[in-house]
Amino acid sequence: KIDRKANDSIFILRSYIVLSDAYLNLKNYDSVLLFSQTGLRMDMHQNVTFAIGKFHAQLGQYYSEGINKADSAITHFNLALKYFTVINLQYDIAVVLQKMGNAYLKINDYAKAIQYSKQAAELTRTLKLQQVLLYSLMTLVTSEERRGNSAESFRYLKEYVAVNDSLQNRNNSKKVAELEAKYQLQNKEALLAAQQAVIDKKNLINYVLAGS
Repeated sequence: KIDRKANDSIFILRSYIVLSDAYLNLKNYDSVLLFSQTGLRMDMHQNVTFAIGKFHAQLGQYYSEGINKADSAITHFNLALKYFTVINLQYDIAVVLQKMGNAYLKINDYAKAIQYSKQAAELTRTLKLQQVLLYSLMTLVTSEERRGNSAESFRYLKEYVAVNDSLQNRNNSKKVAELEAKYQLQNKEALLAAQQAVIDKKNLINYVLAGS
């Protein structure tokens, strides 16, 4: 609302991107469609390559995950890939490649599913994006298995298990570190409270002695 009053198109675009992402997480796909299409219809006077790519990526998820129209999803994912490649956004490229692989899997085009999932896996290994790599490996496992390539499917499955274990261990380590930090903070607060109590007691004694 503030951006509209200020007529700041760049900030309006950013707001639409964030809102659309939030609605994707809530699986409120109608709102994803609304904000993505509204963003693309805006009169853009500046170079907003990232915003255009992002809206197409969100529309791709709308068609793929929301209403299960993989062909339309692939069209938007290709456009998103085009814009992200122009500005070399490696993370966003990896995510779109992974989602394209999954979209091709949905229409049983296993060759394309493997092609894009391999690209995504290669890029995510380099970027150390384990969660995205996990999704790509799952598509590769399924696609190779459906093509009758049991050996390849099993090879990807072993990598999937290894990556998943690593991800779980990392998440567990993070939780342990958070609990340790919380415990240390509580101990520190308790120690400070005890020290303050001693200081307050000493001050009270000094006041009493001074008064006497």
